[in-house]
Amino acid sequence: HDIGKRMISGAHPENSYKIAKKVLDSSIDLSRKDREIILWLIRYHDVFGNIYTGERKVSLLLKIVKDLSLDKQKERLILLQAVTLCDLRGFDGGKNLTEKKARFYLELSEPDVLKQKNSELLVWRIKRFTGSLAGEDNPEKAKETL
Repeated sequence: HDIGKRMISGAHPENSYKIAKKVLDSSIDLSRKDREIILWLIRYHDVFGNIYTGERKVSLLLKIVKDLSLDKQKERLILLQAVTLCDLRGFDGGKNLTEKKARFYLELSEPDVLKQKNSELLVWRIKRFTGSLAGEDNPEKAKETL
């Protein structure tokens, strides 16, 4: 999944995806479904970590699973968790995999939890933008934001 890290330009997950696609399409006997899942995992293997660090939002996870059935969403999220946890465990002796991170990643396997977290973030942003976090409601700004 990290085969594209050494490339000079572009994000390594996307570079890794492109390289893996060429390899999987040309030389390995896999079902179309298995190939699709492997490539999807390679392309998005850093998303949980980026959500944890704040580089990306939960809405990205919702976006990348939106066209899948609820069962397939859950399956993909669980597989993505496994890749993320193994990746962190395998890097630098697992020093970067704290219990707090592991719990955070494990919590994100439920599409309903993702939707709830995304809603909470949106509500917080609206409150922050409208000033209601400081106790100053501004209904006009709230309407504009919504």
